[in-house]
Amino acid sequence: MSSTAATYRLAPRGGRPAVVWRAAYDRGGEVKDGQPDQGTGTPPVPLAGGLVALTDNAEPRMHLRVLDARDGSEVCSAALFEDDHSATRGPLVSVGRGVVVANTAGSSGWSPTLLGRAPSGGVARVDVVDGECVERWSTDLVAPSAGAVVSPVTGLVYLPTKRRSWWGADAWYLTAVEAATGHTAFGVRLGLGPLVDPADPTGSPVALGPDGAAYVGTRGGLVRVRDAD
Repeated sequence: MSSTAATYRLAPRGGRPAVVWRAAYDRGGEVKDGQPDQGTGTPPVPLAGGLVALTDNAEPRMHLRVLDARDGSEVCSAALFEDDHSATRGPLVSVGRGVVVANTAGSSGWSPTLLGRAPSGGVARVDVVDGECVERWSTDLVAPSAGAVVSPVTGLVYLPTKRRSWWGADAWYLTAVEAATGHTAFGVRLGLGPLVDPADPTGSPVALGPDGAAYVGTRGGLVRVRDAD
């Protein structure tokens, strides 16, 4: 678990939870636009090989931090996105010994996505390779809800996205990205207008059903996307 200052590993001891280790991280000097508080915007996510990943709140860029789950020591870290435009909220997407991170900087409230606008955005995958954090790919997709999920069946990462429009159209999409390469496989329009905005402050993820359908929670309700018959 994480607080706004450190990450902890807990274990039962004498019938009560006890702290096994505590690992402090850089929480920056302020609450960033796009995060709910001054601290990490993500819960710790376990990775293959006994690792755990989270993001910090460092300035001018946040970092993905990977820790050894046994003792909390840092394995590696990597700065993400642009100076003064990097934040995230909601769960990271675990992919083997790496994670997919969506940039939510500048996405607080309704106004950043109205009238065809979109925040800075960015989606990246970082892998742990020989003890180093290596950025495997990055895209300029704008995914302000950070509600991504990966399918081990298709090898795709699904996430709600917003496209900028000079015509002022507020169109939202469910976009599928190849987890291995970052290439966009397809995008399906969820609808138009602010009520289709999936930018829930909790960063609730896309849900994949057993029939292959994807479910996206929006401000106006639930949208179901599936292959045409």
